[in-house]
Amino acid sequence: QITSLLDLIEFNAEHNPDHVFCLQASVAPDRGPAVDTDLGRPAFESRTIRFRELDSAVATCAARLSNLRQLDDQGKPKTLALYLESDVGLFIHLAAVLSLDVPVLLLSARLAAPSVQHLLDRTGCDTVLVSTRTRPILAGSVADHVRLQVAEPYLAFLEDSRDGNSINGNTNGSSNGSLIKTGRETRPWKSGKSSLILHSSGTTGFPIKPIELSSRYSLVYAACHEFPEEDQIDWTNLSTLPLYHGFGLLAPCLSLSIGMTCCFPPSSIIPAGRSTLALMEEFDCRSLMTVPSIVGELLAVGGGAIAPEHGTRLAEAGIRILNHYGVTEIGAIASIFRPGPDYNWRYLRLRTDLNLELRPSDPSSSSSPSSSSSSSSSSSGNRWRLVGWPIGWDGRPFEIQDELERNPDAPPGRLKVRILGRVDDVIVLKTGEKVLPLPLESALNAHPAVKTAVCLGQGHFEVVVLVEPREEEQQQQQKEEEDLVNAVWETIAHINPTLDRHARVTSKAAVIVKPAHKAIPRTDKGSISRRLVHDVFAEEMRAAYAAVESEAGGGGGSLLGDVESGLRKMVAQVFTQGDAVDVHRDLFEQGMDSLQALRLARLVNSAVASVRPDQGGQSVASAEFIYRHPSIAKLTKAVRELLPQDGLSSRDEGEEEEEEERGARMRSLASAFAASVTKIEPPRARVLLTGPTGGLGVQVLSRLVKRADVDKVICVCRSSAAGAGAGGAASRLRAALSGAGISLSESERDKIETVEDSRLQSDPATASRLAGVVTHIVHLAWPMDFHRTLDSFEPHLRMLTALIELGRSASAHAADPARGRRQGRRRQRPVRLVFASSIAAVRHHRDGPRVPERIMDDPATAAPIGYAEAKWVCEHVIASTADALRDEIEPVAVRIGQLSGPEHTGGIWKTGEHVPALVKAGQKIGALPSLRGTISWIPMDRAARALVDILFHGERLNTPILHLENPVRQPARDVMDIIAYELGLRGPNRLLPYDEWLRRARETGTIDSLVDFFENHFRTLALGDIILDTTESRRISETLRRSGGLGADLIAKYVRDWTKQGFLA
Repeated sequence: QITSLLDLIEFNAEHNPDHVFCLQASVAPDRGPAVDTDLGRPAFESRTIRFRELDSAVATCAARLSNLRQLDDQGKPKTLALYLESDVGLFIHLAAVLSLDVPVLLLSARLAAPSVQHLLDRTGCDTVLVSTRTRPILAGSVADHVRLQVAEPYLAFLEDSRDGNSINGNTNGSSNGSLIKTGRETRPWKSGKSSLILHSSGTTGFPIKPIELSSRYSLVYAACHEFPEEDQIDWTNLSTLPLYHGFGLLAPCLSLSIGMTCCFPPSSIIPAGRSTLALMEEFDCRSLMTVPSIVGELLAVGGGAIAPEHGTRLAEAGIRILNHYGVTEIGAIASIFRPGPDYNWRYLRLRTDLNLELRPSDPSSSSSPSSSSSSSSSSSGNRWRLVGWPIGWDGRPFEIQDELERNPDAPPGRLKVRILGRVDDVIVLKTGEKVLPLPLESALNAHPAVKTAVCLGQGHFEVVVLVEPREEEQQQQQKEEEDLVNAVWETIAHINPTLDRHARVTSKAAVIVKPAHKAIPRTDKGSISRRLVHDVFAEEMRAAYAAVESEAGGGGGSLLGDVESGLRKMVAQVFTQGDAVDVHRDLFEQGMDSLQALRLARLVNSAVASVRPDQGGQSVASAEFIYRHPSIAKLTKAVRELLPQDGLSSRDEGEEEEEEERGARMRSLASAFAASVTKIEPPRARVLLTGPTGGLGVQVLSRLVKRADVDKVICVCRSSAAGAGAGGAASRLRAALSGAGISLSESERDKIETVEDSRLQSDPATASRLAGVVTHIVHLAWPMDFHRTLDSFEPHLRMLTALIELGRSASAHAADPARGRRQGRRRQRPVRLVFASSIAAVRHHRDGPRVPERIMDDPATAAPIGYAEAKWVCEHVIASTADALRDEIEPVAVRIGQLSGPEHTGGIWKTGEHVPALVKAGQKIGALPSLRGTISWIPMDRAARALVDILFHGERLNTPILHLENPVRQPARDVMDIIAYELGLRGPNRLLPYDEWLRRARETGTIDSLVDFFENHFRTLALGDIILDTTESRRISETLRRSGGLGADLIAKYVRDWTKQGFLA
């Protein structure tokens, strides 16, 4: 009887010894670097492992690990952890440890030391198997508490087995009498549900938690197929999923159960599109299990939903897409099978052998639960939750948090579902920017002629608005439609300046009046279903976007003749600086915003279409095209490739960017800009501050000028587009101070000097003068534009290197060469440069809740947007400079976490954020959510004091990376109690269970634009997800050492301020 992974391995070693279990790929060492120059992609070789070799390798590995088997006080084996890269060696070690009847904790190789330590503590594990690559990660604090044992590479076990050195002395390759079998007969303890321990990914809340599973867990994956017995499974299946995650176990388990040979990528690479295709071709893989980014003959999609447009294109191309689904607690939920022509890849085909059950998301629904083997019908508008019973959980159910929609056309006996996107009330533009539609919709819904207004634009570059007239207007709709559009446009024009630039409606043509014969889809509760609105009004949306394109593209100018001249005219049409634009400078550095980029793209499209009628009006330039070529000079070169004389380029716009590995580009820039810092000579003292008008910058400025030991603050302000010069900069400073509720005395104002940023880099006299006086530098200026690419931030990288050079020069000025010769051992401390980095630079830190104060080598740690990538690059420039030029300048990057409203100045916490929205919804329904976990808010002015502490710290810094976050985390429930009292909410019902509160809050419409955030992200991000470790920062900053949680009075003040502002009733 097969009851475990070990049984599967032994069965195949006896009955299918020569069948290939897997191909383990590796980068070919004899073909140069990891890229074959002829093919332009990695070159690979592989090691074939048959079932008899697998069994023998597991036995050999187990024999060598047997001395690690230890018993606890109750006589049960202690847990052993595996912290290894993902290759067949990890699978061999997993099976070997299980064969010793030792519970095994499978750790993601991407976890950082704090997360590993947390999981070790939770599971009572004190021994970790590591590789030579993962050991350094745990070499610090973790190694002081547990035993680290370096694991042997898998080839060592295979070679010993081949040489006849297996534990039982067998030389014929048979597994008879192997350690697996003999060990099973002599086990003193029978493993239970904790024989395999996985862990949560961290996406559902911190700290990450261990998930104890039964020894039969792997059989859930082995049985996850519906291939008929007569089917010949004779192909190789490539899996790019790591073996330390549940989905990663699917491929090897299917190899053991149905003989589908699996191919594992090299552990030395991160699987990507190009390398995956190379692996498939190299080893003739006919199926692929991956996340939804790569194609193959049979593509099993898991780990996320495939984009509808991508799925459609793949299906039309003959690619058989198989939608897969699973959760760690239960295992694989959707079957693997050969999809036929009737298979709809948009839906998941649930397994029938796991007793899965669908339950209505809304408990008050009249729909009854249905099992995966039943066919009870339900309204297509219903939403469902899937419930399963994990193996070894003693019959306890587990409810998956995704909301599902049933396919009403599924045949009897089958449940087919699709995961509903939880972004109905947040519009994600094609650029990835999110639009919160509530402000505009609220303003339009208040218009007397409007019954309903809906913002649309999912997957487009900008927003359009659907307007439903009130009943009386509908009767005269044809006659009144133009007047209605004009009236609506007046409201839009009024509110547009208050919206984010990317959220603004750009044209009257973007207003759609609802046709009388169509209805706006609504849920049973009466709320608008934005996703269905997109479907129902797709034709009207296409017409509106076409009208906007036509309107914007008209009269754009010609590209015949002098292309550069034509582009200059187009830029002049959309850009306030007009002909003053520098041809070679980045347009976004000169002030262009995303909407202007979109308008420019439309003008370019119109001009290209006039000379390329063969394109049939097809768009060849998008806003992304402008971002990719962000100067007139670069645009000129790119547009020439689109014109007839050269033929239309066949390259996709994204191909060029795909050819540059993201990480390689970031590393290249970090090295280039760090190397560009030329050497001068050492150490002098006044503060140069960039970004003084920003929220944090104005607080830092106030703090600096109020210090007795600061006699000058040189504020570097952005060059004025209107040529207002220093007077304009001073005016902006005064407005920023006033807006923050900060007043300065005359003597404090006298300390402020302004200089334009352009002069800092282009005027040697200005740079030389500043180098003669500057003693400290604080660099806060940074554009908050998540639309821009990494390359577009190069001017800001140059600014950083310019400030580094300025700091080095200032250090040299401060030194007395003559005194230096007489007293060579005494030197003044070099200029300190504090650079404001961001938590976005470590947004995808997956190694546990606490992010250490150190440089992150992996570029993938940064959020995949230019803003965060450039911060990552700057951190590496800072770290390289700190290492190479420590006697000439002392740079430090400070990653900044969540800031709240100020505590001592008169500013207000901005109402556009999620906390004010939560409070407002709570006031409407008469209850706040009962929250578990902790919060970490640090007031803006307190953060400024901490930053100044770092700036003036009297000793040399131990690290070039520091963190600025409130080190004191407060119980979220206590904060909710304070807010509830201030709102006048009393009694036991003042706090509701979170899910109940969210349901009621949605009904109020107050959080419509934030529903996805509150459903999917709030409890994770707001209650402790990524935590910036502040150990070193607290040692340096007295402000952080003394920092406490926010007092009840301050929290109450935030609520009162929102009330005074009219945000709260």
